[in-house]
Amino acid sequence: MLTKGDVHVLHGAMSYLLQDDDGQIIEPHSISAGLDYPAVGPEHSFLKDMGRAEYYSVTDEEALEGMYQCVVFLLINAINICGL
Repeated sequence: MLTKGDVHVLHGAMSYLLQDDDGQIIEPHSISAGLDYPAVGPEHSFLKDMGRAEYYSVTDEEALEGMYQCVVFLLINAINICGL
C-alpha cells in the first residue's frame, strides 16, 4: 500500500490504502496471513511522508526466496557454532 496506494481514510484512520478509480477499496493479495489488509497503519504512513522510512513491494515468489535464504543462513551459522 505504501508503494502503490493513495492517502484516504479507512476505519477512522488516515493512511495509504488501495482503491480503484471509483473509490472502492481493492482487496490486496498476500501469501502471508494478515498481510492482505487494504491499508497500513498511520504510523507507517507518517514515517513514509517524513522520509524516515522507505518501503518496497515484493512478489510472493521474492518473499519466499528471501525466507528460504534466511533459513539457509541460520542453518549454516548454527552448524558453524556447533562445530560440525
